[in-house]
Amino acid sequence: MRHKIQDHVVIVNGSYKWKTNNGSVVNYSTQQVWRDLKSNRSKVEWHHVIWFKGLKPKHAFILWLATLHRFNTQDRMQSWMPHMQMICPLCEKTNDSVNHLFFQCDYSGFNRLVLAACVYFIWQERNARLFRHQKKAATKVGEDVQNYIRWKLLSLKVKNSSAVKKVAELWNLKWVDNRFKFV
Repeated sequence: MRHKIQDHVVIVNGSYKWKTNNGSVVNYSTQQVWRDLKSNRSKVEWHHVIWFKGLKPKHAFILWLATLHRFNTQDRMQSWMPHMQMICPLCEKTNDSVNHLFFQCDYSGFNRLVLAACVYFIWQERNARLFRHQKKAATKVGEDVQNYIRWKLLSLKVKNSSAVKKVAELWNLKWVDNRFKFV
C-alpha cells in the first residue's frame, strides 16, 4: 500500500495530513482515504453480473473470488508446501484448482448443469420476446429451469453419498435404488 499512498501523505507543521486526489490538504480520515483510493481503481464493466440486488452477499463474494481466480485452491498453496500432493477433495482424481473445481471436476457437473440450464432458458426467453413477441414472467423461466434440472436428475443413476442426499433434499426428490424419484 505504501506506493499507493506515498503521494497522499504530507507533513504540515509537524503533523501528518492527507492530500486528496483534487490536491486539497485535509486532516487524515479513513473516509477520505477510502474515497481517494477507491476512485483510483479501474472499474470492472461486468460487475453487475455478480453484484446485484437479490443475491446473497456471501454468494456474490464467493462468485467474485472465483471469477478473479482468487480462491486459495491447493494449486496455489502448492508453492508453500511443494512436497504435499494436492488432490481435489471432491473427486479425489486430480489436482485441485479453480478450473478443475468449477469446470472439470465430476462433482461440480451438477453446478454446470444448473448454469447451463439458466443460460439456455434465459436465451430462449430473450429470443421468444424478440422474435415471437411472447413473454414469460421471470418466475416461470425459473420454474422451467427447476423442472429441467429435476427431470435431468431423475435420469441419472448415482451412488449413495451425503452429497446425493443433499441434492435430493434441495430439489425435493427422493433417492431410491440408486435413482432420484419424485417425492
